[in-house]
Amino acid sequence: MKQVEPLYNWLATLEDAEADHILAAGLEHADASFVARIITTLLGRKTELAWKGLASNYDRLDDAARAQLLASDEALLRAGVAAALKSETPRHRQNALALLTEHQQPQLAHLASDALRDVLPAIRETAAQIIRASAERILAPSAAADGGTPGAPLAPEVRTIVIEALRAGLHSFDVHFRLEILEASLWFAKDLRETLWNVLGTRRSHAAYAVTEQLPAWDHPRLASFVLIALGWPSWRWSAQEVLDRWSTREQLLAILRNSDLLADPQVRDSLHVLRSPAWLAAAGSDLAELTPEDRALVPQWLCHLGYSDEDRVRVLARWRLSRYPEVQRAAIYALAKLENREALRILADVAVRPGPMMQFARWVLAGRRATAVANKGAAAASAAENAKSTSEVDAWAKS
Repeated sequence: MKQVEPLYNWLATLEDAEADHILAAGLEHADASFVARIITTLLGRKTELAWKGLASNYDRLDDAARAQLLASDEALLRAGVAAALKSETPRHRQNALALLTEHQQPQLAHLASDALRDVLPAIRETAAQIIRASAERILAPSAAADGGTPGAPLAPEVRTIVIEALRAGLHSFDVHFRLEILEASLWFAKDLRETLWNVLGTRRSHAAYAVTEQLPAWDHPRLASFVLIALGWPSWRWSAQEVLDRWSTREQLLAILRNSDLLADPQVRDSLHVLRSPAWLAAAGSDLAELTPEDRALVPQWLCHLGYSDEDRVRVLARWRLSRYPEVQRAAIYALAKLENREALRILADVAVRPGPMMQFARWVLAGRRATAVANKGAAAASAAENAKSTSEVDAWAKS
């Protein structure tokens, strides 16, 4: 001990990277009497090598030291954990992942991506669990739609970090085979759409087989974006339809409404006709009273594309047009304007002559329809005249 003390005191005051490396290595092997002193010294140095040593030996840190490490500068913590995860010593990598597990910070999720390729199954498992937990944390602010408790909002760039970690995990699935990555990726289908198609498009792939097998167990409102997008993929249509045909709750309806932006996608929009009278739509109540004003206004546009007959669509929209909720009235009239149906036009004509907030809109729609009809009629007449002229010229040429 007398020989070690001067050496330790010298290293503790030496501002050199090699000193950081020696102290970190010493932390791993030091006896109990020196552990606390080395930890204190490394925490005071605040260098990447010091933080690598602390992350690599996270199991030797007491609660106070862990709290001080986790409260440090994020860039320094990120660099130290990343360096520890590249260590050739499995214990170092496991300790770094233990830190990430305890710290639960989605902005560090990408650090676990490379660990999905680790040679040790236990490390791959922990890395996958970290990324999945980060994905859940990202969804927490909107958890009300999923029956959960909203959390503190996260910066958009944090969401991007988690999505990129999932994307990397999808690309390496045939290395790690962790189902946590597949499940969490489905929750972000809109962001990962192209990657998901590349991974799942061939139903014979390992990932596609795994999703097919697990989809019933994973059934959750968070799957809404995936099943809506997959409904437009021929190889996945039946599986997606099976999920959507089972849905019937308000939480599931709200999850679908949160993805109303997908109605702008022709591939998704045109595939909705296979859903005939879905039970989840009824969860809104006949007059949509079970929903918030914002959500009520979204429902009529879905009715335009689901597998109802035009007669049923117009009948329901006509009732909603007289709703006690102004937002439903407006949305119903907007939806009627999208339909190529004589009865829908009749209702719009009625709206166009009744004073009200939608009167001018109905007039614009009807004027546009008339202009289109006139233009089409003129184009047809011109085409017929051109055909007649061409026929006459051919006849004249033939007679000559």
